[in-house]
Amino acid sequence: MTAINVYKQRPDTGYAESPLFHAGLDELARKAPLNKSSRAGVCLREKKLLGHLTLRGDASDSNFAGGVHQALGLELPVALTLVANGDTSLQWLGPDEWLLIVPSGSEFAVEQKLRAALDGQHVAVV
Repeated sequence: MTAINVYKQRPDTGYAESPLFHAGLDELARKAPLNKSSRAGVCLREKKLLGHLTLRGDASDSNFAGGVHQALGLELPVALTLVANGDTSLQWLGPDEWLLIVPSGSEFAVEQKLRAALDGQHVAVV
């Protein structure tokens, strides 16, 4: 018998700030020169407050891979790769571990969907 405590990590209401909120990156970007020669280099942008889930399981198990595909519509990526569909991406972290990035606020629903699709299997969704 297993007992899994599942609860929302992020409240539905309230004000949220990203870790870079106080950095003033938008103000710094406006101070940059506008000539074409200064546009070369690195472009930075913040993807604020995305949902992150860690998924662990046996990639060689067709039931696990099928359940992930059923829940996410994504195939499990192989070593050092990622797969994406819209704002959702799944990145390989190790032979039995993946990082799932989903739009802000949808992580609880995605976790529930994964748990339903992988019910009865030896997996972890955190």
